[in-house]
Amino acid sequence: MRRLRMLITLAPILAALVWLYCDTAHAVAQVPAVAVENAKCGVSFDKSSGEGIPPAMLAVIEAAHEVVAGQDCVATAKVATACEHWQRALKALANADPTLAADISAGIKGLMQQHQCA
Repeated sequence: MRRLRMLITLAPILAALVWLYCDTAHAVAQVPAVAVENAKCGVSFDKSSGEGIPPAMLAVIEAAHEVVAGQDCVATAKVATACEHWQRALKALANADPTLAADISAGIKGLMQQHQCA
């Protein structure tokens, strides 16, 4: 259920980014969905799957992958690994649009606080 809520939260953000970069949308339309579907605990985002995607958009896709992977870790009682995923998500957002990154980072920091990440 939590994974579904996270997907519902991230879907509009990812859709907006594809729309913003509509000139590259034909090449990247499937990347956000695949990135999130492949997000599993302990599996880092594969940046090579986003070749040709603008760096700011790729950063958000990477963050989405890491957030969902962290949620998967929580579901399997691997909170320390979840915290590592969320740290990577925050690091990825350093390359995203600052306004968008601030909004997403706040949610990630909330997850980290909720699960007592260092």
